[in-house]
Amino acid sequence: MGELIDGQILRALRERHNWDQSALARHAEVDQSVISRLENGRQSDVKLSVVVALAHALGVRIDTLVISSTPPAEEKPLLAGELGAVIDVISSLSQSHQRQVAAILRGYLSAMPE
Repeated sequence: MGELIDGQILRALRERHNWDQSALARHAEVDQSVISRLENGRQSDVKLSVVVALAHALGVRIDTLVISSTPPAEEKPLLAGELGAVIDVISSLSQSHQRQVAAILRGYLSAMPE
């Protein structure tokens, strides 16, 4: 399963940069048709690498684009702040390094017991 992106937020951020979909596609190295489907609600589920690329191109944190599925505040894990700091660090890396980190994390998480 991939990440769920909020298409309205994606469109608003793209427009804030005064970019059309093709410009964002070039900056993020993502196919323009994916951006169109996301913004128009025809697709919301994408690979983490696409989320990372879009966030990097738009200059925002990854969690800005992702639809939140976090539990209510009273149920949030204590590490939530720590994870936010890690996301900030990853977001500041180059696209290539972000992809490497994502691959490492996927490998690590897939090896963990349920």
